[in-house]
Amino acid sequence: MLHIKVLQAVDIYALSLIILAVIGFKSWNAPKEKMTQTRLFSALIVLTALTSILDAVTVVLDGVPGKPVRLILQLAVAIGYCLQMSVCVMWARYVRAIVYPDPKRSGWKIYLENAIIIVVSVVAISSFWNGLLFSVDQNNIYHRGPLFPAAALLTFSFLFVGYADVMRNRTYVDRHTLFALLCFALPPAIGGFVQGLFYGVCLLWPSMSLSLLIVYIGIQNDQLMIDELTGINNRRSFDRTLSRRISTARNGNRFGVMLIDIDNFRSVNDRFGHGEADDMLRTFVRILDYHFKDTGFVARYGGDEFAVIVNLDRYDELDAVRNSVHSRLEEWNQKNKRKWHLSASIGCAPYIPSDGLTADELLVQVDKLLCFTRIIPGERRFRAGRRL
Repeated sequence: MLHIKVLQAVDIYALSLIILAVIGFKSWNAPKEKMTQTRLFSALIVLTALTSILDAVTVVLDGVPGKPVRLILQLAVAIGYCLQMSVCVMWARYVRAIVYPDPKRSGWKIYLENAIIIVVSVVAISSFWNGLLFSVDQNNIYHRGPLFPAAALLTFSFLFVGYADVMRNRTYVDRHTLFALLCFALPPAIGGFVQGLFYGVCLLWPSMSLSLLIVYIGIQNDQLMIDELTGINNRRSFDRTLSRRISTARNGNRFGVMLIDIDNFRSVNDRFGHGEADDMLRTFVRILDYHFKDTGFVARYGGDEFAVIVNLDRYDELDAVRNSVHSRLEEWNQKNKRKWHLSASIGCAPYIPSDGLTADELLVQVDKLLCFTRIIPGERRFRAGRRL
């Protein structure tokens, strides 16, 4: 009977790993692979897969005699506890990346989460000797320690922290993504509850694989928000994000908008062909995406025009941000000798809540400033209205 239960558990874990492998492969090859949300989702997949493997190892080795087996079992359990906490923390970070557009709001939370992971890891390792979190007896049978309920509650509290973030910001999230995020916590919550009540039942991490599949299906809908040629956000995604930023701007989330037009793009296309022009476009995107990877949201606005939502500490720093883009492009030109020269015309303006501008009105203002830079080449003055 025992062997049958082990085989059944292994079958369940094998199925969950197959699901994770398929999701991971698809996610890895998606055009959003360099974006924060997708990096976090990929980390979730990897951590869940590793946790499932270690959980399967503990099921297979539990009660198997031998000193080497005992050591392997102890290591698998200890590392498993660390990974379980990491999975739930990563989920909370993934949710924040979706519902909070400004990454600066998450700084202190990341430090706190890292500290909790370290504490749990220390307790798990010390359990080799003191049995606080778990113990493995002389018959190589795993037992939960006195701190297990507290550790389990702390671990899965991060699932509900993510759930609370979703509920607080549900009006700013796409309905397909919202449904997936709301459903995520249900399978592991049910599986974890059943597994907590009945030792030996293996449902928690296979159910987590099901949750990731649900979220992945929701992410698939977001592929409509990606520009096919460059792999960055498209105008639809930009419009949605800008509306979210405006709705939260009164909470102190300062930002500005930049419209960036590649200079001489059409002439490069006419002289050297579409292939060279596309290469120029992708190169420009790589530079722009890297430059704003931690401070802004980059989107292709149309043709050779791009839009950036820039996180700001002060409204008057937007001029320096614009000049830094020009400097970055010039630095690339000096290091790379190509048939074409990368430069851009940039219009920018901060969003000031007291002005009461809509998204369309703000974009009209920025577009006028972009036209101004085209009329007077080399003009880089900050002319986006009043400065605070």
